[in-house]
Amino acid sequence: GNDTNTLVDNCVNQQSTKDSLVFTVFKNFEFTDTTICGGDTAYLSVILPNPDSTATIQWVPSTYLNKDYIASPRSIPSNDILYVATITQNLSGHTCVAKDTTHITVLKWYTLGNKDTAICEGAPIHAEMQYDWRYTYRWKPDRWITDTGIAKPIFTPDSNIKYTVTATYPGCKDSVSSVAVRIIPVPDTFSLFAPTILC
Repeated sequence: GNDTNTLVDNCVNQQSTKDSLVFTVFKNFEFTDTTICGGDTAYLSVILPNPDSTATIQWVPSTYLNKDYIASPRSIPSNDILYVATITQNLSGHTCVAKDTTHITVLKWYTLGNKDTAICEGAPIHAEMQYDWRYTYRWKPDRWITDTGIAKPIFTPDSNIKYTVTATYPGCKDSVSSVAVRIIPVPDTFSLFAPTILC
């Protein structure tokens, strides 16, 4: 009220100290962020805390969604995306509007840029990879390699070998790639000319 201490009703009528008002607080909505593997489907969901009342739902953006106006749409995003859901519901004669967000993180597959190659003995090869840091990488075999547990090690083989990398993330299918390295032997010592006397 005007004295900032007296309760008023919806019609701005001040209530006497002997009156009481009953407040009904409706539960809000809550989403959780999720991480999916590249190419997988994310299932979004709004659980209405008061399912007996009709509600309208709007998801923004509608990118990748099969339907942007239902409680449980599906999304197959190719990149990380943030969705905002706006839920409007009529509860006990009052229009309640709630908003919440859910963030979908899409794990990217790596790309191994190295092709099968031939090198001179002792020459180093750097692994060329575009990769997602959230994956775990394991290289085999463990010979002539700086570190078998990183995405971009350096190889210095002294004989023919095939390196294989496996990328793993809990809940995602493993991805495997390989590169074969052939060693070109250093030629034996040889002489271009026979001993010759020249003027």
